[in-house]
Amino acid sequence: MFQFAIVLICIILLPTSESKLVLVLTPKNPMARVGERLVLTCSASECAGDVTFRWQSLKDRPLYGRMEKNNTASQQIFDPVGMQHEGKVSCLATCADPKDQAQRSASVEVYAFPKDPIISGSELLTEGQDSDLTCTVPDVYPADRLKVQWLLGDKVLKDNKAVNPVVKGEAQTVTSVLKYKPTAQDHGQNVTCRATLDIKTEPETRETVASITVQSPFIVSLTLENTVHHIGDTLKLICVTIGCPDTVSFTWSPSIGGSAEDQSHGTGLLTLKPVTMEHKGPVVCNATCRASGEYRQASIDLEVYSFPKDPIISGSELLTEGQDSDLTCTVPDVYPADHLKVQWLLGDKVLNDDKAVNPVVKGEAQTVTSVLKYKPTAQDHGQNVTCRATLDIKTEPETRETVASMNIRTPPRYLSVEVFPSTKVEEGQNVSLRIWAVGVPLPSVTLIRLQDSVEPHSPNGTLNLIDMGPVETG
Repeated sequence: MFQFAIVLICIILLPTSESKLVLVLTPKNPMARVGERLVLTCSASECAGDVTFRWQSLKDRPLYGRMEKNNTASQQIFDPVGMQHEGKVSCLATCADPKDQAQRSASVEVYAFPKDPIISGSELLTEGQDSDLTCTVPDVYPADRLKVQWLLGDKVLKDNKAVNPVVKGEAQTVTSVLKYKPTAQDHGQNVTCRATLDIKTEPETRETVASITVQSPFIVSLTLENTVHHIGDTLKLICVTIGCPDTVSFTWSPSIGGSAEDQSHGTGLLTLKPVTMEHKGPVVCNATCRASGEYRQASIDLEVYSFPKDPIISGSELLTEGQDSDLTCTVPDVYPADHLKVQWLLGDKVLNDDKAVNPVVKGEAQTVTSVLKYKPTAQDHGQNVTCRATLDIKTEPETRETVASMNIRTPPRYLSVEVFPSTKVEEGQNVSLRIWAVGVPLPSVTLIRLQDSVEPHSPNGTLNLIDMGPVETG
C-alpha cells in the first residue's frame, strides 16, 4: 500500500511599512493651445531627505520639454506647446529610501484654433442660380472636434461637422461648403460661418460675417474721379463688373504703353504711372465673364495737360522812362498750349490780355511766351507787374502767376549849381559847389574844367575846392 506524505508549505506574508510619500501632479487635466506655455508641477511631501524626480512619456518618446526642480517639487515646462507634447506624461518621485516612491500621471491635450473662418463665394452670386459658399478654417487641431454652422441673418442654414478627412496628429484646414440658391431679397444680408472647437475646458468659437451680393445682368463700367490729368500724375482706372458669378477676365485697348501697369488680376485695375502724352484719347476695358462667355465693353476718354511751373518775367529789371520796352513772360512745358491765356497787370490794372503768341505744336508740351510792348513812366517805378497764366481745362481752369517789381530809370533833369561863398573868391580861399539834379537812379556829378579838361567827381553832388589859386579860375 502506497503511503503519501503531505507537506504543508506555509507562506507567511509579513506586513511591510506603507510609503508615507504624498505626490500631487497639477494640473490634473492639462490642456494648452499650440504655441502657448504649459507647466506641469509635481509636488512631494512627507518624504525624508531630498526627493528625486523623473519625468517620462508613456509613449516611449522624448518629452520635448525642460525640467526645473527644487527640494520638494519639479516642473516639466513645454514652451512653446506643440503637437508632439500630446499624450500621457508621468512623474516618478523617490525619497532617500529607494523603496519610498510614488508615481502620478496626466494626459496632456493640445489644440490649435488660431484664425477666424474665411468665407468665399459670397461676393458673386446670381439670383436663382445654384451657388457654393465655402467656409475655410485654417490650422485646426483636432479637426474631428470642429463643428461648422452656417447662418443667414439669424436663420440656421446648415449645421454639420467638417467634411475634410481627419489626419491624426496634424493641424489641418477644415472646409465646409453650403449649397445655396440666392434670391433678390438676400442681397445685402449677412451670412455667417460659425466654427466651434469642442475642447475639455470650454468650447471655443470663432465666426466670420460676410455680406451677400446678389447680382443681376452682366454689366461693365469704368470708374475714375475725373478724366483730365496732369502729365506726371499717377492714374488708376478701375473696370467694375456686376452680374458674373465666376471670374472675369480683362483686357485693355488700345494697347497702353510701357508706363502703364496692368494689375487686373480679376479686379480690372489699370495704373498709369506716370501719365504721359501717349495716354490721351479713349481707353477701353474689355471684360469677359468666364462662366457664361458674355463679353462687355466700357470706355472713357482721357485728357492730359501739363502746367508744372510758374511764369518767368524778364525785362522788368532795367527800364527807361518814356522808352519803348518789351516785357517778356515765359511759361515752360505747357500742354495744350492753345488753351493757355496770358494776362499782364500793372498793380490791379490790366495792361494786356491775350492768348500765347507761340505757334502751337500738336501733341507736344512747349514753352509759351507773351511779350508786352510798354512805355514806362516815372510813376511806374517800384510798382508791381504781374504775369498771370491760366490754362483752360475741362475740370476747372488752373492759374499760375508771377509778380516782379518795376525798375524805371529816369535821365537826370532840373540841373542847378550853387557856389559858396561866391563865384568871386580870393586866392587861397576854399570854395564849395553844390549841384542838384533829379533822376533814377540818383545822378552822380562830374565837373569839367574847360581849360585843362580836369574832371573832379562828386558822388553826392557836393564838390569842395581847397586853396583856390589862379589855375582854378575859369
